[in-house]
Amino acid sequence: MDQFSINMTLLPNLEERVSTEVRSNYEKIKKALDLFYTPLFFTYVGVFPEYLNYLTDQLVANLQNPKFNTLIKETKEKIYSLIKSILFKSEEIQDWLNRYENSPSFYNFQKDLEKIFTVNLKLVFIFIALREALKGWAVAAKKLPASNISSGRLETPSTKDKDFIFEDALVLLPSTRFQGSPDLAQSEKRAIEKDLLPRYIFLCQQEFNQLMKKEEFLILRGGIEKIILSTLPLMPEKIVSPINIFYKLNEKYRDFPDLLYLMSEHFPTLAVQKMMFSGFMKNS
Repeated sequence: MDQFSINMTLLPNLEERVSTEVRSNYEKIKKALDLFYTPLFFTYVGVFPEYLNYLTDQLVANLQNPKFNTLIKETKEKIYSLIKSILFKSEEIQDWLNRYENSPSFYNFQKDLEKIFTVNLKLVFIFIALREALKGWAVAAKKLPASNISSGRLETPSTKDKDFIFEDALVLLPSTRFQGSPDLAQSEKRAIEKDLLPRYIFLCQQEFNQLMKKEEFLILRGGIEKIILSTLPLMPEKIVSPINIFYKLNEKYRDFPDLLYLMSEHFPTLAVQKMMFSGFMKNS
């Protein structure tokens, strides 16, 4: 896979240790996305409080705008149809689905995934819009110390990349609840049922890792990006983040070149892959 890597020292600013200001922005983003956790992308931006603060109100303004939600709804079916027509599930996953897709826990999990697919599509719009807003990054990167950015290419996503791509399914798993269906009346069946979703997630992750190495995956990813790019002008609130503002807010921090690379190159690609994985896991 044609991916870039960066030799980063940058670590996420996780919710349990952030300042009051950063936590406030995390909460605004979570509320606007209707999530109980902060997507990993924003925990890296949270290392740079002034920039996170600069972006949050812009992002929330879009996320809470009914016109943006209509745009997402119109785009979602088109993109899901593409994913479903190109990324086929393996025979092993299909066998699993044939056995368990009507179980209550899997049904509830699929409802969560439907929501997550929508959220991830919103994140794709946000991070591609931010990439376009930072178009001057290629020029800016030439001014950065050579040690900050690595141009080495990887054949497979790094471990950190997979944390982003597979984040949602792993976070959602503990939150799935049983609804007391008659099919699960016996405690023995309930115990068995709890083991189903980890197996499905594992199978989907293994299959998706292989799909990401195929040419058709890269073509699909590029096609999805083109769809989003052509649709960005329809966003109700323009996302503004010029390179000079980026520098002004972040250059005092030692790791700001890492953030510039992530926002302008890596996060948009990961956001698309993350959305594609949540679409791949959907079963409809």
